[in-house]
Amino acid sequence: MPAGPGLRGDKPRRNRCQIGSRATLVHGWDGSHADMAGFVAPLLAAGSRVVAFDLPGHGRSGGEIASIPVLARAVAAVIAAVGPVEGLIAHSIGCAASAVAVLEEGARVARLAFVAAPARYLDGARALAAQMGYDEAARTSFEVELDRLGARLHEMNLPRQARTATVPALFFHSADDRVVPIAAGRASAGAWPDAAMVELDGLGHARILADARVIARAVDFVRPAG
Repeated sequence: MPAGPGLRGDKPRRNRCQIGSRATLVHGWDGSHADMAGFVAPLLAAGSRVVAFDLPGHGRSGGEIASIPVLARAVAAVIAAVGPVEGLIAHSIGCAASAVAVLEEGARVARLAFVAAPARYLDGARALAAQMGYDEAARTSFEVELDRLGARLHEMNLPRQARTATVPALFFHSADDRVVPIAAGRASAGAWPDAAMVELDGLGHARILADARVIARAVDFVRPAG
């Protein structure tokens, strides 16, 4: 399923590797905390304490609504519960949710690593509508309903929101990603002040999370100083 709007959600369920997390892992759409498992051991070895959790409507978390605003509030709630974190690594729609958590919800994160980040929420909604075979009228009704449920489709635009960012960010994207095109990652990274982007190929949308180069560089970027 595309990294689209989603209609599920409730309180997130956390899984701590150690009490008092300083590194947070945020999975993508239709996934769970287990998708981010490749980062755990390297983060622990680098001196971080790690918390991973299931976003609302995913994994073992309950709920029925999982728009980006809902997911962002969940990310912010987890960060508030575990304390300010040194670094956060997110995937796909988890990147958008984490960005909104930091930029709008006041989540305190020192550094962000975004893997396969999307750009515009509206693009995801329209991709999902196309996948479901909606004509223009049905697609418009779909978008109206999503906004009625609080999706804020036109407002959730990472390249536009990123312009006010002050948190250092590092983006990763694979050129063959068919779920979130690399152009979306480039747009988001290009708009984020002083962000860098690592472009790869052959890793798709999900395999990139298991790539040793991505894991090592992301961990090095977000790990505590000293």
